[in-house]
Amino acid sequence: MVSTRETKWGLAAVLTLFGAAASAVAATQVPPPHKGAAADVVLQQYTGSYEFSPVTVFTIQQQGDHLTARFGSGARVDDLIDQGRDQFHLKGLDASVSFARDSGGHVSSATLHQNGVDTVAPRISSARVDAIRHAIEAHLRSGQPAPGSEAALRQLIDGIRSGAPDYAHMSAQLAGGTRAMLPDFQKALTELGAIRLIKFQGVNSDGWDQYLVQHERAASSWQIAIDERGSVVGALWHSGG
Repeated sequence: MVSTRETKWGLAAVLTLFGAAASAVAATQVPPPHKGAAADVVLQQYTGSYEFSPVTVFTIQQQGDHLTARFGSGARVDDLIDQGRDQFHLKGLDASVSFARDSGGHVSSATLHQNGVDTVAPRISSARVDAIRHAIEAHLRSGQPAPGSEAALRQLIDGIRSGAPDYAHMSAQLAGGTRAMLPDFQKALTELGAIRLIKFQGVNSDGWDQYLVQHERAASSWQIAIDERGSVVGALWHSGG
């Protein structure tokens, strides 16, 4: 029987899947948080928006005496545990975030460390955030798939089923996650069978294209995001229509 567990990896979904799938992280000595006004001054250095991909903004916010991280417009918010020296651990997940500074000492980028991959997200202005949001809104209004997304989805599914995905056409973070989970993904998609039909279902609120895939023995539902080069930067799927 094919599992109906929702399967996610890459981009906004990357933390959800790999947080649940990863083995427990060994306990570490965590420095105590800064307190009072000093805490606000330190934490506010990091708050802002970072471009994780052309369709996803990585948002760092302050909540009380600590920072939180959110990908895209998703509801999931993860707490960041201060490790000192611009290093933070995502609470409950086998992942961390480090921040880099420019020559003036200002925080200029965030790097997500997960699955053996480092993904650099430059800090961006509110104007750039608006541009990304407007592009997503335009994609939503069009009601049409991004050029090349169906072909990219077909290539992704066939590659995983064969056990030899085309990592060159994935973002580094997605490729790392796929390598880590390939045996499970390959087994699940092999049970579904070969692709018979791919039907576009619309665009979600994050600007990802949604598809229903009919296989030999069952169906699967997909959401996929590609960049301007046609590389897959995020995917989410579950068996069933």
